[in-house]
Amino acid sequence: MKKNTLRRLAALTLCAVLMTTACASRAKKPESSAPETAKTSETEESLTFDEFTDKLFKETISTDVLTLHYALKNPDAYGIEDVPLSLGDIETEFDQASHDEMAAEYQQLLSYEDTGLTEDQFLTFDILDKYMSMLLTYDTEELFYYQEPFAGLSGLQTQLPLVLSEYTLRSAQDVEDYLVLLEDVPRYINDALTFEQKKSEAGLFMSDESADEVIKTCREWLDDPDGISLISIFPDKVAGVPGLTQDQITDFTARNETAVRECVVPAYEKVIETFTALKGTGTNPLGIGAFEHGDTYYESLIRMQTGTDMTAEELDDYIEDAIETLYGELFTLIQANPALYDQMDQAPEVPYDSPEDMLNALTTAIEDEFPPAVSKNYTINYVPASMEESMNPAFYMLPPMDDKDQNVIYINKGQIGDDLSLFTTLAHEGYPGHLYQQSWFISHDPVPIRTQLNFLGYVEGWASYVEALANHYVGMEEDLAEAWRINTELTLCLYLQMDLGIHTKDWTEEDLADFLSEYGIGDEETAHEIFRTIVTDPASYLPYGIGELEIRSMRAEAEETLGDAFDPVAFHTFLLDIGPCQFDIIRDYFEDFLKQ
Repeated sequence: MKKNTLRRLAALTLCAVLMTTACASRAKKPESSAPETAKTSETEESLTFDEFTDKLFKETISTDVLTLHYALKNPDAYGIEDVPLSLGDIETEFDQASHDEMAAEYQQLLSYEDTGLTEDQFLTFDILDKYMSMLLTYDTEELFYYQEPFAGLSGLQTQLPLVLSEYTLRSAQDVEDYLVLLEDVPRYINDALTFEQKKSEAGLFMSDESADEVIKTCREWLDDPDGISLISIFPDKVAGVPGLTQDQITDFTARNETAVRECVVPAYEKVIETFTALKGTGTNPLGIGAFEHGDTYYESLIRMQTGTDMTAEELDDYIEDAIETLYGELFTLIQANPALYDQMDQAPEVPYDSPEDMLNALTTAIEDEFPPAVSKNYTINYVPASMEESMNPAFYMLPPMDDKDQNVIYINKGQIGDDLSLFTTLAHEGYPGHLYQQSWFISHDPVPIRTQLNFLGYVEGWASYVEALANHYVGMEEDLAEAWRINTELTLCLYLQMDLGIHTKDWTEEDLADFLSEYGIGDEETAHEIFRTIVTDPASYLPYGIGELEIRSMRAEAEETLGDAFDPVAFHTFLLDIGPCQFDIIRDYFEDFLKQ
């Protein structure tokens, strides 16, 4: 079975990421930075472009049962079978053969450039060209151990229980497969720990404080393994599987608890043991740029996380310009309405009592600016209390590409402080955010391989953009809503500056505190928490902020160019239809949108 080539640089993350067609003209083809290496086989050369992309898709989702189960509800319809029953593989050493395989597939892709592709095919070609070229450029031995499977809020230690607890049980075979996956946890985590040991030998292990944070997260889970749902939620889940007898349900429930206690719990104990032993081997308490090849690795993260080709210096200038523009907008608002200054001291009241009420209100409120939602089905779940401190305020679980209605939103009660924050967060995760955008994308028949490519800049940029807009949908006065929108975007920009400062300018915690004090934030504890979050997960804020700025700048250009002819529904439909991809490709099509 071939290894997953298109997610090779993400091979250490358990959760795969996410994604339309019909655009008017072809994007400009970027210069390739990948070397011409391996040749394609005679058999591969005989494939049509659609057959080639279909082959890539099947290879990508067939690496293991976990990936396949989350990618497709009905894999039989795609002719996929004999997939390894495992959680997947974590490479513990750089694999030149995998790199060469991806290089050969890239050369095969390039062979289709002048073969009479349709407009839709040209879009897919350009997206894959830039994507694979980028992966090949940074898939190097010297950068291999810069990856971090246990990185902060997105680390394996927090994501694994969640992904397992959300594993959909549709049949008795699904239950059997799930139990095998639980039994595979020790192998999977052991490989991740082997990788950490090799990181340590390479002088790239995390600081003692970061290691303590990983240990703390694992201990919180071990203190209450039922709370993470692997045991407590299972009886209800298995009882809902069609066709099971009561004896089967009882048997499966007992086997699940045994597997959790005898496989998953010891694996987490092994994480604690290993990280405790490796403490003291980390030599860098600062950002990733303080390592020898850290600047190059951060450059790779910029391209992967944002979907832009900007350098760190260019991003810095881009953010500075955005902050200047936003402050100008805010100053103009407050100058015209001085009462806003005091009104922003506290969050306005939200006239909705529950997350469901808020989501229902959002689906109605967005009708004037967005096309109708294609799915209004969702489930609200809550992060277990034992994991509230170590998980994000909220998150959306991606549905299979063949089931737009399987939408799950998690809310972390411990991280959301007021109703306005909950309302705007639900706009980010639900309508018109992730749930709305993702269900639109997969319901418009995208080329399957596009559903498996990771474009966080587009995805999180869209969600951050609509989150800021949501201030206008909660019922507050228009000037105040606009002030809150600007404040939300300014806050994101400050986080971008801090991320770049820590990872490209070697900011210390004291430097960060000085930066925050310029904005009236003098709380040392807050500075410490922000510093720790950014150090442990480099570039994690970039897709939210840079993606949002890219979309906001396109909207501003459209409003200026089109004047009274600007239609927000048409603008948002354009972005939704082109789907997740690199922003320079989107901007090429955006020029045609403005002309039309």
